[in-house]
Amino acid sequence: MTAQLGLGTYRCTDVERAAAMAAAHAGDWIDTAPNYHRGLAEDALCQVLGHNPQVKVSTKVGFVPRLLCGSAVKDGVLTEAEAESGYSLAPEYVAWQVECSRRGLGRTPDLVFLHNPEHHCEPHQIRERLYTAFAALEEACAGGHIHGYGVATWNGFSSGAFNVPLLLDLATKAGGPHHHLRAIQLPLSLVKLGAIAEALDGGGVLAEAQVAGLDVFASAPLHGGEVPKLVTPELAELIRPGSSPAQAGLAVVASAPGSAVCTAVDRSRGTLDRRCRHRGPAAAVGYRDAKGRRCTRYLNRKSPIGCAGLMPRRPASFRPSQLAPASPGAGTAEPWDVWWQRRSATAGSGWPARRSRRPRASSGKARWPPSCRCSRTCRGPACAVG
Repeated sequence: MTAQLGLGTYRCTDVERAAAMAAAHAGDWIDTAPNYHRGLAEDALCQVLGHNPQVKVSTKVGFVPRLLCGSAVKDGVLTEAEAESGYSLAPEYVAWQVECSRRGLGRTPDLVFLHNPEHHCEPHQIRERLYTAFAALEEACAGGHIHGYGVATWNGFSSGAFNVPLLLDLATKAGGPHHHLRAIQLPLSLVKLGAIAEALDGGGVLAEAQVAGLDVFASAPLHGGEVPKLVTPELAELIRPGSSPAQAGLAVVASAPGSAVCTAVDRSRGTLDRRCRHRGPAAAVGYRDAKGRRCTRYLNRKSPIGCAGLMPRRPASFRPSQLAPASPGAGTAEPWDVWWQRRSATAGSGWPARRSRRPRASSGKARWPPSCRCSRTCRGPACAVG
């Protein structure tokens, strides 16, 4: 099985921009939820999904977005107490939320996950909760409102609240032998290695899902950005020679038996397009400069995406879709590199040796032109960044 890299939108600061960049770079899956991005994630994805019909999307149901609490109570699918609790897998609410997600996304979701069904649920009640929710999702599949469903959990499998055989049994009871249970989602990373270790021994949730034919979505493969900080250069070289810490962390998850989709998240506005001033592209993202080199100063650990010397702003004419990762060892130059070389030739300076400060207004030196907004590495009148 070949693993795919998808976009996760949990804690993503700019969902629409991150989704557009993922689609432009052959990302073929986006995972979201109604409560992500303050309840606006699905609406933010609508336009991107409309322009990229090849990209599949999965959403979730369970946590009640604050923006929809009033509407859910008004429509009679939740009581005031249920809306106040912020979580529900009642059949009426599941069906209602699926319709809201369809309108928000502008298309039929490829998958709808039950979002942490173990949340505030007693062990003896989990079976009934899952069965009633599965029955509601089977009705949604029969009506053509969704294509399939699954279970997304953070600790449901590790805590023993449920397992793959139980999910298959309940799905069969709810939808018959041709049920629409298609996938599971759980955290897999160098921090969450339990399921991967079990799979290497031929057991555990990943092995059970592979036997059952269920897709496995690996959430938080970089553990919220902590993995690149934890992986040493020696460990990255041992895992995958020539890889950055982030690439090594993703490689571990992607190579796990049964892993199908790794949903990594871009949590900052500049993660995919910031540039290192030492050797061009940022190391952890996987880009190379014209000679195929990565930044060797990533070791300072001051930034999870590269060294501390980052370019402050791209030129106005530069668009994220122009970025193209170079194949390993190929050393293909990117439009950014060509632009910077041209700028360096005309301005008479290359990568700055250090960050310079703006002169104070009282220093008597010439002020920067008002149109320049390139921050700390500005070259004054010759600057072409802003």
